[in-house]
Amino acid sequence: MKELNKRQKRVRHLSLLCAVFVCSVFAVGCSVSFGAVRIHPFEVFRIIMNHLSGREIFFPTWETNMETIIWNIRLPRVVLAWFVGAGLSVCGVLMQALTKNALADPYVLGISSGASAGAVCAIITGCFHFAGGYGTMFGAICGAALAIVLSMAIATYKGTVTSTQLILAGIATSALFSGITNLIIYGYHTGSDKTKTAQYWMVGSLSGASWEKVKYVAAAFLITVCIILLFTRELDMLLFGADQSGGRERVHSGDCIRRCGDRGAFQRGADRRRRRRSTGGIIVPL
Repeated sequence: MKELNKRQKRVRHLSLLCAVFVCSVFAVGCSVSFGAVRIHPFEVFRIIMNHLSGREIFFPTWETNMETIIWNIRLPRVVLAWFVGAGLSVCGVLMQALTKNALADPYVLGISSGASAGAVCAIITGCFHFAGGYGTMFGAICGAALAIVLSMAIATYKGTVTSTQLILAGIATSALFSGITNLIIYGYHTGSDKTKTAQYWMVGSLSGASWEKVKYVAAAFLITVCIILLFTRELDMLLFGADQSGGRERVHSGDCIRRCGDRGAFQRGADRRRRRRSTGGIIVPL
């Protein structure tokens, strides 16, 4: 019966994942069809299928510029946004499992603020110019790593870290790096375009998306998800360990109470037999 229930839960879970995937694909198709130039979803489907198959499955009845808009401009942006959103969701679940807190995310723990500070520092000061075109990315990674190390250092007390301490330390770290970001933006304000570039980067944009960048993001996402899947059992133990241990503590406490009660009843029976022998079989109430 238990195996049947597990199998039903697994089938239900896989069905939910497939439904979410189908809905996301449908959303991607609808997003590509909307814009300054309205394109019918069926034409979007035919253009995408022709490019994916590498041959003309559907005879092209559309203009060449329309195909360029769909395949080279809109679709890379939508697919990149899909991978970025999926990565953020995975990151949020991982943070919640590690901290045992449903409110934990990269923003609360200060990681996002640290990445913003590192990227703004790389854009305005040019301190990571040796990385070339990846200087901003390298600065963001360094800032995020510094933020999580600082949060862990602040939250550590007598060699232990609790979820509450980590959340509070993350909030303090987030405020610190937000102040550093504002200091860099307004302190180095020289009238150049670097300040605007940093502000635009903080807001976020997918205007520079291309298929080459989508490949890098997709590879990083898939590798990260595969690594996380190798530790699903450990993450489940981290996430549900407190509740399960609490349940075990309650069971042990109940056992102790029951055993103490049995021992007390046994002791009362022994005292009663002793009084009966001393009074010739007459029980003297105390």
